[in-house]
Amino acid sequence: MSSITKNILIFAALAALAYAGYYLFVIKKDSSLNTTSSSEGQMLTNEFLQRLNDIEQVGLSRAVFDDARFRSLVDFSSTPDTVPAGRDNPFQ
Repeated sequence: MSSITKNILIFAALAALAYAGYYLFVIKKDSSLNTTSSSEGQMLTNEFLQRLNDIEQVGLSRAVFDDARFRSLVDFSSTPDTVPAGRDNPFQ
């Protein structure tokens, strides 16, 4: 390789390295995480608070559990067979 070609390649590599350093360390980027505008955020907050208020207004009664129809329900579930968990340790 001739010395002129070698000098051009070295100069190009140094220029690329200098540009990369300038780009990474000097140029200030807007790194804020503000993805929604304040009016949109306020609207979402109001909607959330409205739904939370609706949920808090719900009243639950325990009278269902005292009803004769609930007490007459029969449990038909079966217990599973006892099976040893895992497998033997192959390294012992």
